[in-house]
Order: sequence, then structure tokens, then C-alpha cells
Amino acid sequence: MYGTFEGLSGFGYNIAAGLGETEYSVTAYPGICLFDKECWGNLRGQFYQWWHASDTSWRATQIYGDKPEEWDFEKHEPADIVVISIGTNDANAHNNVPSDGYVAQYTMFIEGIHTVWPNAQIVLVVSCLLSN
Repeated sequence: MYGTFEGLSGFGYNIAAGLGETEYSVTAYPGICLFDKECWGNLRGQFYQWWHASDTSWRATQIYGDKPEEWDFEKHEPADIVVISIGTNDANAHNNVPSDGYVAQYTMFIEGIHTVWPNAQIVLVVSCLLSN
């Protein structure tokens, strides 16, 4: 996240590079929640962010305001596999995302991915447990 070689040592890169000779992209925002709310400095959650070309940082909001450009999925080849590892930022007392809200937005997030890439296989990496 903030380390010198984080981009080359992070989970997303290592999973993708480990697949061998494949094309891949990594979308990652440190501290972002899946649930669409302010979370550790990200103004919006990944549920919202995935559809937009700019990030949720302060600098990006100075450029794009609250209406960032939408991502043009048509300019890229459709994904065959989508790996999602998100949720640890949702499940804590600070961000306080309720379990039912998290599950509902996760379900809608997956449905949105299948709207864009109907044939994509989606792999969910579950790394948190919500209790409230």
C-alpha cells in the first residue's frame, strides 16, 4: 500500500503474475470498503468506484468533483476471470458496515460485473467475517 515495491509485492499483482503468460489488470484502492460509504479516506466504496475511471482521492475530487468519468469497458477485452478480495475494511468498529448491507452490495457488485462481462468466472476471496 505505501511501501516502495508494493505494486510488485501485493496480492493482486502476485496472483495475476502467477497465472503465467496472461493479460491482466489490477484495480486496487488501499483502505477502500466494498460498501459505498466513506472508508479510511476513500469517499466512496468499491461498489461505486469500480464503474469510474478516477479514484476517490482528494486530488481526484478536485479535478472531477462528485461526477467522475465512467469507465469505458468497451475499450478493453472482456475479462475471463475476475478475482475479488475485499471486505476487511468493511468489518471493523470504525467503518461499522452492517452484515446485511455488505452482503447486499456484494451481491449487486457481482451482478454488475456479470452485466459487463457475462461470461466471466468470478473468484471470491473471503477474508473477513461481519458480525453486526
